[in-house]
Amino acid sequence: MYVEKINQAKQLFAKAIVERNVSALRHVYDVNGEILCDGGTIIKGVDEIIAKIKRFIELVGTYIIQLEEIDYWEHGDVVYEKGNFSLTNKKTGKVFHAGYYVIIWKLQRDGSYKVYREIQIDGTVAM
Repeated sequence: MYVEKINQAKQLFAKAIVERNVSALRHVYDVNGEILCDGGTIIKGVDEIIAKIKRFIELVGTYIIQLEEIDYWEHGDVVYEKGNFSLTNKKTGKVFHAGYYVIIWKLQRDGSYKVYREIQIDGTVAM
């Protein structure tokens, strides 16, 4: 059941990126969400996450995100997900960034899941 709900959130994320509708990311990230980027930078809170993603899109242009889930682990009201990601420039069709991720999804009061913690490791592929 949780995989279906998580996949809905990921589809919303991908659509928001392609359409450059970053405000829609409020439906994907928990209000207290955090992203730990490679190199140790931490982006805290949904507002800062949205601002950072907006700046990233302005820098690199519209991109398509590909997520390849490897595994999920459910523990109470959180689900841990591990997988690979790649970012492809929408205009050129070339992958410009790839690596692996760990996302901690938190169950919300409305029954949906939102990203509570996200860790991105650049340039490698998880097994």
